[in-house]
Amino acid sequence: MDCAPIVFFAYDRPDHARRTLTALADNEWADQSAVTIFCDGPRDESRREAVEKTRQTVQSVAGFASKTIVTRETNYGLAKSLIRGISDTLEQSDRVIVVEDDVMTSRYFLRFMNEALATFESNTGVGSVHGFKYPTGVTPTENFFLKYFDSWGWATWRDRWRMFETDGARLLREIDSRGLGRSFDFNGNYPFRQMLQDQVLGRNDSWAIRWQASLYLGGLLSYYPRYSLVNSIGLDGSGTHGAGEFYATEIHQQPIPVAEAAVVENMDMRAATEAYFRRSLPSLAGRLMNRVRRLVGGTR
Repeated sequence: MDCAPIVFFAYDRPDHARRTLTALADNEWADQSAVTIFCDGPRDESRREAVEKTRQTVQSVAGFASKTIVTRETNYGLAKSLIRGISDTLEQSDRVIVVEDDVMTSRYFLRFMNEALATFESNTGVGSVHGFKYPTGVTPTENFFLKYFDSWGWATWRDRWRMFETDGARLLREIDSRGLGRSFDFNGNYPFRQMLQDQVLGRNDSWAIRWQASLYLGGLLSYYPRYSLVNSIGLDGSGTHGAGEFYATEIHQQPIPVAEAAVVENMDMRAATEAYFRRSLPSLAGRLMNRVRRLVGGTR
């Protein structure tokens, strides 16, 4: 298998970076994978010591085919750092796997991502591949597609990334002009349109809501595993986004086969995800919005 390059983003949480990068290095195909670690610069002097500790921590992690560390002298913020890192990588490669410093992975995460990238490479109806599955309480009989993007352990291809519209106002206008606001909000069960509007108004600097809107308006679907290969450890109070009990899921520690499949949204999983958002919304929305806000202030 010709493994896709990995981009890993870290900032000021050395313990999180160590845990997540060590788990990634323990993956079955890590020794065949090149990783580039992007370390953002401190937002202010109060973060400098933690940023330096994080940089020292990532230096010591081994287990990849190669490791490159890119240290930013200034603070890009997560949105700019991630967009730049992915874009630069996709100038050299036709696909990429993206992991942030609060994403714990199964030993079979890289296998799943690489096999899915290879399987759906030529199918331009697929916009991204994911390792995280929401704990909806519903387990499908096979891997599935959703018209939805999640940022916890994912991958894409160069030609799909070229569809990324960074102008949030343009995305919002198109969603509204096409009357897609309710559908974009998972049938009114989660305020994604509001998140996009907040980005336009400068209340957040989320790259993810703009990428999600870009894929949505392009009609592309995302491929998900039937069991989650990822769990987040970032909603533990270490940042400004609080506890993450609504995201907690068991990481599947067995390979999940990837097979060709019709690129059609799984409406049962769509309904299950809507129900999950609906029953979790009061706490879940606050936690997600706080995660987004840290991109312009707070811990990031």
